Amino acid sequence: MNKKLYLIIYDITDNKRRRKVSKILEKYGIRIQFSAFECELNEQKKKRIISLFEKIIKKDDSIRIYNLAKDIYIVNKGQRELFFSDNLCII
Repeated sequence: MNKKLYLIIYDITDNKRRRKVSKILEKYGIRIQFSAFECELNEQKKKRIISLFEKIIKKDDSIRIYNLAKDIYIVNKGQRELFFSDNLCII
């Protein structure tokens, strides 16, 4: 199945819900910031994650999923681990 690279960020007010979202994302990607993950997902996994989020979040919460372009360039400074993909070029 065709995988794409996504940036998933969240702003969740409740600690318990925030931990649940974080635990889900840790199974599918790499944390790049406190509330941001890079995930390489096929369509089925993306739909599964969205379904799990819909069961957790409340109206004051926010989760955003960005499909990163095929030819995206990422500049990384610091010691965070990078998520590598065939579709990714790091400069």
